[in-house]
Amino acid sequence: MKVRRHRTPYSANPETDVTAFLSLMVILVPFLLITAVFSRMTIIELQESPVKGREEQPGDTQPLEVIVRKESIEVVHPAQGRRVRLSRTTEGSELETLARIVRGLKKDNPEDTRAIILLDPGIRYDLLIQVMDIVRTSQSGNPGSSEYTELFPDISLGELPRGGAR
Repeated sequence: MKVRRHRTPYSANPETDVTAFLSLMVILVPFLLITAVFSRMTIIELQESPVKGREEQPGDTQPLEVIVRKESIEVVHPAQGRRVRLSRTTEGSELETLARIVRGLKKDNPEDTRAIILLDPGIRYDLLIQVMDIVRTSQSGNPGSSEYTELFPDISLGELPRGGAR
């Protein structure tokens, strides 16, 4: 006995249902755009910390020194003989004062580009970054402006000696 198979006619245009795919895209694309992290990475080239016993070059000026301690921030500019001590506060007002002092020193010595930041052990990383930003650049113009003026871009980092004598 021969089995007969029933054949269906071949259709030339099969239909594709993309409704589920479109629904997924309508939800997925805005979600991915909202949760995407847009970041900008900046690399700062730091200078090697100067050694105290090195020979001075003729015409070489002493760099600006910013000493960050747990209880204070000191700004020392050997060329001018200025030493300013700012007590640290919980509000961070000493950083605004530091910015004003550094801008004034740059205005008095426009050719200086070097600065040394010395840190007490245990200083928080975010405080170091804030001090580095203040010493490196100054926001010019309006507070909402994105234009910056270079102050002391050649920064060296170092640790204060254990006694903190400086």
